[in-house]
Amino acid sequence: MGRIYSWPLWQLAVPYDQARKSQCRKEKLLAGQVLLPSIRTNEFSRANRANKRGDWKDPVPRLVLHFENGGFLVFYNCQMQWCSSPVADPASDILSAEFHRGQALDALRAPSPVCYTLLDQRYFSGLGNIIKNEILYLAKIHPLTRGSVLAPSDLEHLLDCAIQFSSDWLQSKLRGEGLHLQIYHKERCPLGHAVMKATFGPLSGYKRLTWWCPQCQPAVLSGVGEPTPVTE
Repeated sequence: MGRIYSWPLWQLAVPYDQARKSQCRKEKLLAGQVLLPSIRTNEFSRANRANKRGDWKDPVPRLVLHFENGGFLVFYNCQMQWCSSPVADPASDILSAEFHRGQALDALRAPSPVCYTLLDQRYFSGLGNIIKNEILYLAKIHPLTRGSVLAPSDLEHLLDCAIQFSSDWLQSKLRGEGLHLQIYHKERCPLGHAVMKATFGPLSGYKRLTWWCPQCQPAVLSGVGEPTPVTE
């Protein structure tokens, strides 16, 4: 089995797109970058088939973190490195009590596609691609809509969706339950409309797969300078 560390819950710092707690960001932290989301909460992964040699061996964890409340997190496919400072400012952590709502709204108002801004970890630490897709659908906003053309109420609603969805996902993971997704990897939205898929991202950054419903999330024209998406 991998190394076991026993730390209070608030001393852990990891991205939480696959359900990680926001209290886990303080000093002298362990940073984990998940390559293929494979994290178990309060349970270990068990073999569901024999390996090439015919052995039924359970997967070996890379890291197990035990917390004071009796819970634990098990990491399987991940890279780890020690760092001497927090991975992110708590003000950018959407599940932190110190989250700076005004700073996040200022970032969303930028003349950039909102699907780019939502993945900017300087302002939305831990918010990943699944959350991005789901909250844009919940807020009925087209991924390539520039934040500068959205009404303040629309930006507030989008931020509310980000916080609520992330919180709901975390709680469902802690209960060992799945969370029903409405648009991510779907062919049709909950209303039965055909879903579109493309790869969007800034020219100098990562391009991420994006799903959206053209009817529920209509495009908003913002004039000159529309981004040219990189598509599959």
